[in-house]
Amino acid sequence: WDIPTGKYVSLGADLQNNGIFSPDGKTLVATTVDKHSYATGLVAFDPATGKQKLSIPVKEKHATISISSFSPDGKLMLADYHVRESDKDRKNYHVRLEVLESRTGKKIASLAAPKTTGISGCFSSDGQILAINNYYRFDTTEPRVLLFSVAQDRVTATIPLGKTTKGESLSASDPVFSPDGKRLAVITQVISDGEDDPLAVPQPRIHLIDVSAGVIRETLVAPQGFSREACFSPDGRTLAVGGQGRVLLWDVSQPSQ
Repeated sequence: WDIPTGKYVSLGADLQNNGIFSPDGKTLVATTVDKHSYATGLVAFDPATGKQKLSIPVKEKHATISISSFSPDGKLMLADYHVRESDKDRKNYHVRLEVLESRTGKKIASLAAPKTTGISGCFSSDGQILAINNYYRFDTTEPRVLLFSVAQDRVTATIPLGKTTKGESLSASDPVFSPDGKRLAVITQVISDGEDDPLAVPQPRIHLIDVSAGVIRETLVAPQGFSREACFSPDGRTLAVGGQGRVLLWDVSQPSQ
């Protein structure tokens, strides 16, 4: 849609009902699907004209794919692949993340991810590091954040976020980098199966991670309630955290060493 005029451009009927804009707004990437809603390709459009700029075919027959994020400069994009063994088999599948060059669709790096109900990833300010977490699980596995070097195509650090017992999950927010890329913030919270009372769950933990060292430097304990998202101020000195009907502002100008 063109906001000032209200005019719109149709992109086609075989697209999945999601998409993502590049940081400069000049590219929109979406997934084409077949009649069973499995991915057939990734397509980049010019939003102004609706014309295709790039098409990346998908070889797997039973895959769901989405572009979850762009690097801040728009040169790279992160693709999330969930591929089933067959149409009827919903238990056996594999998950992988691929870093693609936005202009050509060329694969730059890839990472096999754990089976989980959710994967979240974001690029550092220079686009060289990916922070990835599996954000929602009901099992006894220890959730963690992975730091992945795009240039080296490998995991450089694995950071445990905590442990759970049977009947509990450790919910973790999307990871966010500080503007200088030196720190990472992730919010975690232990939740019992079916619990929805914000005053009955344990207090959220806000973990500040030293990216170069790959360790948690400080953990802030928030007031009771559900905390879902965090965001650094442009100067990196304040961290805003959403809460139960409120926003909490934390002074993080002097991180622990």
